[in-house]
Amino acid sequence: MGCLRWLENLKQSTAFFGDPGRCVHIGDRESDIYELFCTAHVIGTLFLIRTCVNRLAGKGNHTIADEMDEVTVKGLHRIEVRDSKGDPD
Repeated sequence: MGCLRWLENLKQSTAFFGDPGRCVHIGDRESDIYELFCTAHVIGTLFLIRTCVNRLAGKGNHTIADEMDEVTVKGLHRIEVRDSKGDPD
C-alpha cells in the first residue's frame, strides 16, 4: 500500500505542472520501487532517488555505483536547505 502513494504523487504532481519533461521528482529510499520507474517512464518525467544500498543493476553483473561512475554530469543544481528555525542546514 505504501508504494501507491509514490505512484499517485508522481502522477498528480506531474499533471498539475503540465510539463512532465521539466519535472524532477525526488524520493527517499522507500520510493526505490520498480513500479515508480515504469510510471515515470510512461509519463515522461524524471526522478531522483536517494539510496543507501548499492543494489545490482542491469542484468545483475554490476552495481548502481558502477553505472554512476560511467556517466558524465549533465547539470548541477544547488539547493539551500534550512532547518525549522530558518538557519542554513
